[in-house]
Amino acid sequence: MAYAQGDTKQTITLYAEVIRHDPYVIAAWNTLASVYEEEGNEEGARQMRFFAAHVEDEGDTWKDLARQFRQVGKIDQCLYCLRKALNRENADVGVLFELASIYRMTGATKKVSHLGRSHHSDERWSTRSRGSSESRGLGHMTSRSSSSSTRR
Repeated sequence: MAYAQGDTKQTITLYAEVIRHDPYVIAAWNTLASVYEEEGNEEGARQMRFFAAHVEDEGDTWKDLARQFRQVGKIDQCLYCLRKALNRENADVGVLFELASIYRMTGATKKVSHLGRSHHSDERWSTRSRGSSESRGLGHMTSRSSSSSTRR
């Protein structure tokens, strides 16, 4: 009711109380973000969205926050959000590219190479995790290639 009446102080107090009782109410965090945004407090709004992102923990939310932090020059927070997004959506090439771009921009070239290694060493990309070529129905290919190499 306080929010609908435009009483931002009371709204902030009430939603802060909701969060105190149950910090997993995403709507409370998002409403606080909206209130702060309406007041012109972009940083407060961003922080409320940041807390909500920890509760929600979805890749798209983290990517959106990363974009917001990058726009205001908060590179460390941007990187944090991109890494969280990558944890949620490991195969997102856009997130990998963004991380690599920022690491290169900041001179953290070792992190760029590590990023590539850690991504490719992920078991979802490993042929070992998918089984051998025979267990994937490709045994005929390996037996032919090995027999053709022995014929030479």
